[in-house]
Amino acid sequence: FAPHPLPERGPHALIRQTIMVFGRPIGDLMVGECHEELDERLYLALDRTAAALAQDFIRAQSLDRLRRQE
Repeated sequence: FAPHPLPERGPHALIRQTIMVFGRPIGDLMVGECHEELDERLYLALDRTAAALAQDFIRAQSLDRLRRQE
């Protein structure tokens, strides 16, 4: 699972969420935010997207292991 999203400071508002698989970071998901206040729906969508990416990563790793065993 991924930790909670963190707002990034800079010229453009960004939200960054590190995608973790078994306690190991596999990448970051970044989303641009055009509003001053972060919307709860954006956080929920980011969580769902990060969870789906982590699941796909695990699935791909499992398939690679199966192919190597064959």
